[in-house]
Amino acid sequence: AQQALLAIKDLILEDPSNVLRTWNKSAHFCEWQGVTCGPWHQRVISLKLASLGLGGSLSPQVGRLTFLRTINLSNNSFRGQIPQEIGQLFQLQHLVLSNNFFEGELPISLAQCTEIRSIRLSHNRLRGNIPTDLSSWSKLRVLDLSANHFNWTIQVLETRQLRERNNELTFSPAEGNTPPEAQAPSSGFPYIMTPWLFLIAEYGMGAQASTHGDVYSFGILLIEMFVGKRPTDVMFTDNLNIQQFTKMAHPDRVLDIMDSQLRLEMERLCVQCDFCKMTECMVWILQIGITCTAEQPRERMDISAVLKGLHIIRNVLLECMRKKERYGEERM
Repeated sequence: AQQALLAIKDLILEDPSNVLRTWNKSAHFCEWQGVTCGPWHQRVISLKLASLGLGGSLSPQVGRLTFLRTINLSNNSFRGQIPQEIGQLFQLQHLVLSNNFFEGELPISLAQCTEIRSIRLSHNRLRGNIPTDLSSWSKLRVLDLSANHFNWTIQVLETRQLRERNNELTFSPAEGNTPPEAQAPSSGFPYIMTPWLFLIAEYGMGAQASTHGDVYSFGILLIEMFVGKRPTDVMFTDNLNIQQFTKMAHPDRVLDIMDSQLRLEMERLCVQCDFCKMTECMVWILQIGITCTAEQPRERMDISAVLKGLHIIRNVLLECMRKKERYGEERM
C-alpha cells in the first residue's frame, strides 16, 4: 500500500499547501493526511483529499489499494483520464471526483465495482457514452454526471433492473443535455425534472410506474427546495444522505438547515409575531418530505394526503403574507 500511495503522490504535481508532506517513509502510511486504514488491519479503506488545491493526474497504482471503499478527490485540479485500474477496486463504494478536469471516457472497468453506492463525477471534461447495462451496479444510489460532455444513451429497461432491487437512483445530467428517455410516458409520471436533477422514480415489476416511487421523488424534490442542497452534494457520502440530514435537524433545528435565501425571504414576508407560525409551516413541509421518502414504500404518504397537507400550509402562509401587507398599510 505504501508504494501505491507514493506512486499516487508522484503524479500530484501541484500541492500549494504542502499537505502531502506527511506522505513519506518516516511515518506509517495509515497516519498520512487523507489516508484512513481499517480498524482491524493496516489496509487503506479511504482516500480523501478533497478541496486541497491539488493538481496532476490520478496514478493507475490506485488499483493496488484493493481494500479502498471511498475515493474523494473532489474540488481539485486533477487532469487526464480516470485510470482503468479503478475497476480492480472490488470493494469501492464511493467514487467522488467532481469539480476537476478529468477527461476521456468512463473506464469500462468501473462496471466491475459491484459494491459501488455513489459515483459523483460532475463538472469535469468527460465524454463518450454512458454504460447502457447498469445491472452490475445493483447497489448504486447516486450517479451524478452533470456538467460533462456525455452522450445520454441510458435505457429505461436497464434502469428498471435497478429499480426492481428497491434502489432510489438519482441521475443528474448537464443542464440542456437531458437524455431522450426523460420524456414521461403517457401511462404515468415516472420522472420528476428540474434543470439540474433527473430523478428516475420507482418502477413496479410491470410496465406501470409505482405511485410510491412518485411520492418518493416528490419528497426528495421538496426537501431539496427548502434546505437548498442536492442529494448529490459532496457532503452526502458514506452513511449520510439528504433525508437523514433533514431528519437529524427536524423539528427543533429546521432553521439551521433551511436555505439561507429562503429564510431571509421568510423574515421579509412576515411580521415578527408570525415568524413562529411560518417556522412551523417549514416544520410541516419537511415532515411531508421526510414521510414521502420513507425507506419502505408502504410507509410513504399517499399523494392525496400530501396535496391536502400542502394546501393547508399554503393557506397559512398566504395569511402570514396578508398580515404583513396590512401591517405595512397601518404604518403608512
